[in-house]
Amino acid sequence: MNSEKLDMLNNINRLSLTQILKEIRVKFSKLLRKEIDLAKTELKADIKSEISMVGGMGIAAVLIFLSISMLLVTLILALSEVLPAWTAGLIVSAVLLLAAAIVALISWKKRV
Repeated sequence: MNSEKLDMLNNINRLSLTQILKEIRVKFSKLLRKEIDLAKTELKADIKSEISMVGGMGIAAVLIFLSISMLLVTLILALSEVLPAWTAGLIVSAVLLLAAAIVALISWKKRV
């Protein structure tokens, strides 16, 4: 054994049980505080990362919404080649309304 370990063992041998328990309690309290601080730091980093992800997903959702809108406009324009434009718009809108009603009805039946 090196001299540092021997000194530590000699110090422990000179301490009473009460002193040893007090030392254990103090060291445990310090360790617990450090673990809590570490957990807080890790949680803050995780939260920042999640907030960044949510922001990106929000932007993606807006872009998806705009893309779908443009696809629907394109569909209406394509149908307006063979139908009057107002009829093409009405047909596409009616199909979307029907799809929304079906999804709403299915969702309503799943409620508790």
